[in-house]
Amino acid sequence: MTLIEWNNNLSVNIPIIDEQHKKLISYLNELYTHMKIGKGRTIIGETLSNLVEYTKFHFKTEEDFFNKFNYPDKEEHEEEHKFFIEKVTSIYNDFNNSKLSESVTSSTTTVIEIFNFLYQWVSNHIKKTDKKYEHFLKDKI
Repeated sequence: MTLIEWNNNLSVNIPIIDEQHKKLISYLNELYTHMKIGKGRTIIGETLSNLVEYTKFHFKTEEDFFNKFNYPDKEEHEEEHKFFIEKVTSIYNDFNNSKLSESVTSSTTTVIEIFNFLYQWVSNHIKKTDKKYEHFLKDKI
């Protein structure tokens, strides 16, 4: 049961980046699968933790390429990365500090809201923002 199927619309035609995007998408699909069977609340903390850590790793990969090849839209792109890391870290910290854990435990809506944010941000970022660097970087890497 997956929500996001990998396809050419998501590919930036840079194998190392595509593989990392697939990993990010796998975290979202795992959460979605659990939500479909009513178990989203049981893995939301783990999913958030995985996303925070793996996204930092993934963004560093992209940003290293931006620096190495002087990507012209580097600063704007990195601002989006910074926003996402701060937002997901904040949600994760709130969850760990019980600000969200009680509402997540008692409310499917909160899990859905978190999932919708993650899904929209990741898919839009890949399809729009990351696609912008495809032609600039793909022949350089």
